[in-house]
Amino acid sequence: MSDSVIWGIRTYKLFLYAGTYEVYDHRVKGLIILNEAGGEREVYAYFTDGPPPEGLRIVNERYIVWYEFDQFHPLMEMLREEKPIYIQYFEGDRKYLTIATAAEPVGEGEDK
Repeated sequence: MSDSVIWGIRTYKLFLYAGTYEVYDHRVKGLIILNEAGGEREVYAYFTDGPPPEGLRIVNERYIVWYEFDQFHPLMEMLREEKPIYIQYFEGDRKYLTIATAAEPVGEGEDK
């Protein structure tokens, strides 16, 4: 059995680095920080130069997750184009986190 918590994202910040730097012994090329709407929680999504580590870390109210660098642009586009955005955190046999949109009708498309 697992427990889950869902919260909305209020703001985000994008960081694209010239070169790489080390975070928890992994080379990082980018970072996206997601801030909770009306709360203290934040997600640090690190984008690695190479395979990302498995799992996530939680330090106080900071949830740290890892992606391969080729996922930076798709997540950036999701944050720019979709509303609302939610975080869902699961804790059970293992801990994991999803970044998700609200339900949309099939074929809705995006207004440009």
